[in-house]
Amino acid sequence: RCHNCMINCPICYCRECIFRTPTFEHESQLLFQWAERKGTVRMLPDTLLFHLTRLNHMVTSCVGCGLCTDACPVDIPVGTVFRAVGEKAQAIFDYHPG
Repeated sequence: RCHNCMINCPICYCRECIFRTPTFEHESQLLFQWAERKGTVRMLPDTLLFHLTRLNHMVTSCVGCGLCTDACPVDIPVGTVFRAVGEKAQAIFDYHPG
C-alpha cells in the first residue's frame, strides 16, 4: 500500500485522490454498528480496492511509460497489468484511444 505507482504516474488526474482522504478511514466502532444493523459488513481489502480503482482510471489512460513498474518496491509489473486490462477493455468496447 505504498501508492508509488500512483504517485509516479504522469497522467494521474484526480484533483483530490480518494486514497489521500479519510473516506476509507473508519473507526472500528462504526464497522461494528454497520455489522449489527445489516448483519454483516463486506468490504474489499484496502490493497484490492486501491488496485481496482487504479485499473478503472488506467484502463483507457495508460500511456505505457513504465514509471509505475519502476516505482514498485516489490517488483509488481503494474504497467503490464494496466496494459493487459486496457487492451481487453478497449476491445470489448471497440474503443480506440487518441
